[in-house]
Amino acid sequence: MPQFHNKEEYEEWKASKISNPHTASFIKEGSHGRVFGTKEKIGFAGIGIMSIGIFLPFVKAPVLGSVTYFGNGEADGIMLLVAAVASLVAILIDKMRWLWMTGGWAMFTFVLSIYFFQSKIYEIKGNMGKTLAGNPVKQFVDALSNSIQLEVGVPVLIIGILLILTSAYINAKNPN
Repeated sequence: MPQFHNKEEYEEWKASKISNPHTASFIKEGSHGRVFGTKEKIGFAGIGIMSIGIFLPFVKAPVLGSVTYFGNGEADGIMLLVAAVASLVAILIDKMRWLWMTGGWAMFTFVLSIYFFQSKIYEIKGNMGKTLAGNPVKQFVDALSNSIQLEVGVPVLIIGILLILTSAYINAKNPN
């Protein structure tokens, strides 16, 4: 960068660089690195929110207490964490189209785990109903099984995944 003796010289030089499309690249990528736009910032927010949601309470059960999506290193939590890291890498290397894949992978994993969770709950309730028919303990077991609920981690994960997919959508509409 040339040396300037006053602010006016600098402003003239800067204006000439901005008006020339061949030299305007210093605005996006300069000595301070890449400047991130709205789509990247939305992607970063989605990655952060999804990463936090993995470690928030996912399910609350009477005997178990709150269980996070990550659990004890279960595959679903690890896959979402890998999807978050892959999304981060995609944004950093400017491969925004990859967010469709990483966000879709995260959404598929999440929806599938919710489906299996609900299926297992209904299966347990059905088996308990048959096994405990006529037993006075049945009402207590029914109350316990009805108190199993999804927790705050579920909407946080949904918001994070949707933000990643929104970032990919914005990129598809305006790739620049």
